[in-house]
Parts: sequence; C-alpha cells; structure tokens
Amino acid sequence: MSEAKNNYEILGLKQGATREEIEKKYDILLKAYRAKKISGELSEEDEKEWNAITEAYRELVEYKSKSAMKPEPISPFHEKVNKLIRKMGMDDKKVNNFFHYHSKHILIGIIVLIVLAVSIRSCVTAVQPDFNIVFIGEFFMNDTEAMAEKIKTGVPDIKEPGIQIMTISKSGDAENAQMDYAARMKIMAMMGTAEIDVMILDKTQFEIYGKQEALMDLQSFVEEAQISDELTKDCWLEIEETKEVHLYGIDVSESEFFKDLNLFGEEKIAAIAANTQNYDKAVKVIELLLE
Repeated sequence: MSEAKNNYEILGLKQGATREEIEKKYDILLKAYRAKKISGELSEEDEKEWNAITEAYRELVEYKSKSAMKPEPISPFHEKVNKLIRKMGMDDKKVNNFFHYHSKHILIGIIVLIVLAVSIRSCVTAVQPDFNIVFIGEFFMNDTEAMAEKIKTGVPDIKEPGIQIMTISKSGDAENAQMDYAARMKIMAMMGTAEIDVMILDKTQFEIYGKQEALMDLQSFVEEAQISDELTKDCWLEIEETKEVHLYGIDVSESEFFKDLNLFGEEKIAAIAANTQNYDKAVKVIELLLE
C-alpha cells in the first residue's frame, strides 16, 4: 500500500483517487508531455519524470484492477431489495442471475437511450459548423477560438468554422497507439460523411492520406493562383495503383497566419478533402494561409 501511496503522489493525486480520476490525470500529463516533445523543449529530466509518471500510472491501474476483483459483501440496500423480491413471491437468486447474465443488454439499452437523448439535445442547442478544418499529425493546441475568429475575419463567407486537432504521433510507439487509433477512427468517420473541408497535415500524415486519394488534386488551383513552386515541390505524390503523380498539398509551414496562435507543430501542409462540399470556401481558406 505504501508503494501505491507514493504512486498517487507522483501523479499529483490525493490518496485513494478513483480509477476515473487516475485516467483523467494521466491524460492531462500526457498532453503536457506531448506539447513539450513537439515544441522541442523536452529535457532529459522531463523524460525521466515522464517515465516515473507512466510507471506510477501502470501500477495504480493494476492495483485498482486487482481491488475491483475482490468480492464485496452484500450491502444493506441490496439485502432489502432481495427481501422485497422474496415478498413478491419470486426467487431472489433467479432475479439476480437474470440481471447478471443480461446486464450487458440492459446496459447497452440504457446507453442507446442516453446517446439518443444527448444527440437530440445537441441538435436542438448546438451551433453546427458551416466549414471544418482538421489538423492531423504531430500538432497540439489548447484553444482554437482565436484561430476560428481569424478565419471568420479573413473569409466572411464562413460563419461558424469548426476546428479540430487530431494528434497522431510519428513514432507509432505503443505509448501513443491507443490515442492514435482513436484519432484515426474519428477522422475516417468524418471523411465518410464529408465533414472535412480543409486538412492541415504533417509530412507523414500527408503521404498517408494523399496516397489513399483522400485529398483533392490542387494542380489547376496552384497554376491559376500562380503559387510558387517552392511551396509545392515536396507535395507531389505517386499513386501506387495507377502510377499517376498528383499535387495534393501546399506547404504553409511558414505562414504568417499561424504566428500568434500558439500552435505546436513544425510541418504544415494544407490540403482540400477530396469530397468537400465547400470547395469555394476551401480555396479562400488556402489563399488566407498563403497571405
């Protein structure tokens, strides 16, 4: 127990914190670690501290899992419920067994009802974006409000821009695998329903999504806008199946637009989603990034 106590202190939690509190705290510390790593401010001491945090988290989760497996005594409340069931002429063991073996189905039903209720409420109260920009790769940003305001000012046709940061690590190590997978699943869902208009990607993710033909060929736009070859020379990709070469992006890494937005991430390649429903607005956003 003394070891668990020390682990709580390492994570900055009070003794006896719940599994949920441990998970939330670790997620916050992970985001802070990633921000330092992306910005290049991670020191050797920070790395050692992070290793200690990860080990403390692992041991606490293991400790909580083992504790959860210990059988618990029947509470006074459950004893009263069992007595009530017996008074109604039913076998309390059979009733409890029914709920035990069908608990997943009951829980799924409850979750579905909650999701439906939340979805209906969100549709009624939430302001839906009329244009969506998604950052994919090693990016980190705490607040997107300032960026949204700059876009509305620069492109008045866009009234409610939606901006999402999908952080995916380049290393692909086990430490980030779960978060990377969740981000990719969300991106796939958004692309499947044509919710993404403009994508800002690092080099690794640009090649992945470009070769999947998820991006629009920008050659005609680049020629009409007379955009410098210097900004497009590394944005040509060959499609393996057809061997055709397409221009799928424009390098906006040095764009003045991002200077005062506290956005972490060095490589920034702007692209337009292949199935966007807002091409004209997307072009205006790209032009804004090139100013």
